[in-house]
Amino acid sequence: QTREALGIGIKELVILAELMLRGPQTLGEIRTRASRMHELESMDVVANTLELMMNREESLAMRLAPSPGSRAPRFGQTLSPDSHVAEEPMQASTDQPTGQRADDEIAARLEEVEQQIARLTETVRHLAKALGEEDLL
Repeated sequence: QTREALGIGIKELVILAELMLRGPQTLGEIRTRASRMHELESMDVVANTLELMMNREESLAMRLAPSPGSRAPRFGQTLSPDSHVAEEPMQASTDQPTGQRADDEIAARLEEVEQQIARLTETVRHLAKALGEEDLL
């Protein structure tokens, strides 16, 4: 009855059940664990099924940021969002405030590196001059 009420197939159902049971997971974790209920042939099948679930009028899944120390995005369910630790959906890379802060941070770090290079270059010039190798640089 749940499948009919939600208008989903067996693949969506097993993925949704897994996400509701264990919380946010990577594609590989979802495939391994949900395949115990119904075979999910490949990672592409899981990825495509999740895309369909996310692109519905009433989304059943969301993409989350990777876990600390990981690069793989995770996915969570949206049917019962309060059932697991609250997590923010992954932000689009066009998010202006975050992007602007990142740009400012990069610019500041670049300026610091340029200053360090200038100091090192000056030190090498002084050393070269002291050694009589002025044409080294």
